[in-house]
Amino acid sequence: MTLRLSPQMVVALRSGLYPIAPLIEIEMPGYTLRHIVGAGELMWGSKRFRSRDPRFGILVSAGTLQDGVVDEAPEWPLTFAPRDRRPSPT
Repeated sequence: MTLRLSPQMVVALRSGLYPIAPLIEIEMPGYTLRHIVGAGELMWGSKRFRSRDPRFGILVSAGTLQDGVVDEAPEWPLTFAPRDRRPSPT
């Protein structure tokens, strides 16, 4: 999967007025995980994204996003540390 930004988007991002907020939303039966990469909390419309999910904890690792084949969804390995554990410093 290749992501290319338009020249207008590059100019807007370089201006510093529009920071990138890496948001992850995963909809599962009975639960939706909304996570912001890094520390903090952000409202996007009516959705709240937090750096610590009550059920899954904190995102500690994200693998390389790989495009799916034909009609398959992309694969993106994510690793979360349970909310009552903190990742060990490396």
